[in-house]
Amino acid sequence: MNFVGQQVRPATSVETAPGRVVTTEATSKKWKAVQFAGFMISVIGIAMIMGGSGQRGFVGGGEVMVLGFMIFLFGRFMGWWKHG
Repeated sequence: MNFVGQQVRPATSVETAPGRVVTTEATSKKWKAVQFAGFMISVIGIAMIMGGSGQRGFVGGGEVMVLGFMIFLFGRFMGWWKHG
């Protein structure tokens, strides 16, 4: 994968024994789970907005969507902070 002329390596492969390759991912599953939770909360917020009636949508759908987006960004930031 090229990113502005630089080689980016999202995962590293290591050969531990002849013929056996182990892949080490750069970001832990914890921060990927936080990102996924934030994404799902945002989707729920969007569904609340679309399914609601009236001017505000379904009571706070926008707030739920923004909260989910903030959780997603927090997961992205912490994944970067801990694993570069």
